[in-house]
Amino acid sequence: MPFERTFINLLGPYGEYLAEVAAMAAVATVLGELTLAVGYRVNHQYLKRLTRDLIYYQRLSDQAEKTGDTTAYQAVNKEGNEVWGKLFFHKVALSAAALWPIFFALAWLQSRYATLDLPVPGTPLGLNYVVVFLFAYVGMRLLFSRISRRLPFFRTVLRLVDDDAAAYSETDPRTQR
Repeated sequence: MPFERTFINLLGPYGEYLAEVAAMAAVATVLGELTLAVGYRVNHQYLKRLTRDLIYYQRLSDQAEKTGDTTAYQAVNKEGNEVWGKLFFHKVALSAAALWPIFFALAWLQSRYATLDLPVPGTPLGLNYVVVFLFAYVGMRLLFSRISRRLPFFRTVLRLVDDDAAAYSETDPRTQR
């Protein structure tokens, strides 16, 4: 591993720290995205059903509004709001599922680098491990978003997500561009 040592030495006295933070950010990103993808695959049919129900209630609501039937409009909207809430919070939960590895990564970094601050050049300030990790994590998420469509499992899941979004857009004229 001479190359690894040389690379870490190029980063200066904080080389090992920065390499470990970057590695933890990469692991947290991949584990989080894997959790999100598995969650989407497992719940795919349920999400499709909720989306179909939402479109159905949306159309019924539009028809009731056009005919001026206030009672039907309110009843249909109540059901539609229920479906929308389920779909919304299910998607929020899926998004949050991608974040769980962050806490384990930060706990591990805290056990090793709680007292270390990365100096900010030209200032007396330093960045603690949380800030450095968050910068690395955002960078890894951006990098992963660029390469995820090239990875077989993620490519399949992203195709499902795209197909579901396209199906919803085609049925709702309000989402047309």
